Amino acid sequence: MPAQIKPLTAQEVSLLFTEIALFYQAGIPVGEGVHILTEAAHGPDRDLLEQLSRLMDRQALPLSAAMEALGAFPAYAVGMVALGEQTGKMDEVLSSLGAYYASEESLDSNLRSALTYPLIMVGMMVVVVAIILTRVLPIFGRVFAQLGGEMAPFPRMAMEMGAFMSRHSLLFMGLLGLFVGFIALLRFGRGDHPVVAAVRRLLLGGRHTAALVDAGRFASAMSLMLQSGLAPEQALDALERLMDSPEIRAKVGRCRQALGDGVGFSEALIAAELFDQSLAMLLPLGFRTGNLDRVMRHIAHRCEQRVAGRIDRAVGIIEPSLVGLLSLVVGAILLSVMLPLLGILSSMGL
Repeated sequence: MPAQIKPLTAQEVSLLFTEIALFYQAGIPVGEGVHILTEAAHGPDRDLLEQLSRLMDRQALPLSAAMEALGAFPAYAVGMVALGEQTGKMDEVLSSLGAYYASEESLDSNLRSALTYPLIMVGMMVVVVAIILTRVLPIFGRVFAQLGGEMAPFPRMAMEMGAFMSRHSLLFMGLLGLFVGFIALLRFGRGDHPVVAAVRRLLLGGRHTAALVDAGRFASAMSLMLQSGLAPEQALDALERLMDSPEIRAKVGRCRQALGDGVGFSEALIAAELFDQSLAMLLPLGFRTGNLDRVMRHIAHRCEQRVAGRIDRAVGIIEPSLVGLLSLVVGAILLSVMLPLLGILSSMGL
């Protein structure tokens, strides 16, 4: 029984498949290529490759079965390698998987950046406002008391809030620590973590952006399967088992049902609403010309571009909005204190 190996990231999977594909294209068997990589690797990578090589050599397992036994590879990658072994298209499958997971890593990196920096700015806003409430406003309160004046209701309420925060500083430090941990989870957590996936979908435009991400992944996977020599119907059967998103699996199920009812393949994809109208109109042309794999790759690229555009627009709106909100909050607090104070000083001839 192989020792437990932590799940690989998309970047690690992409790099490994790209390297194995290079050996395969050079005429070197997969098992021997994995052995060569093992000798050059260090640390956790070496442990993974050693166990993979051992399973392939000593137990005579094919690459897909060895990957499944380790439990460190995505189910989609395992399934695709198994299909490549069955169809004799390992060259195309390995190269395409390397490109597919490189694209996944790029998308995941964009999502992380889009979420991390606004949340860091929110944390900075909280810290700045907390300092004003707990350190700055009490000084003004003492000045007002010495001058015989009273603070306006708004700054007085803010100062009382600051006093409450000072009395319960441990509680607020704990909440701040939880917030920092939450940011770390979004920044460094795996994209398939339930909390990470849910928050990313919520903060990046909800269902529309999530549907676009799923559509891009489906198109990329479909392109890869068609390149591997599978018929479109076979590719749909495999994708319904291998896709991670419940929403996309449900749509694939509807597409398969439509095919069973006698609907054409491109029409079934459109009816299942896997793609929006502007992308779906490319499907009939690709099916009729026999270039459906290229059309799917083009659709996947278009989806990636749209997701990147949505992310850029979201960040472009969120960041200046947060800066403006911080400026308004700090300015409102200080002005509500400074203007009455200046009025008191003016009445005293100072």
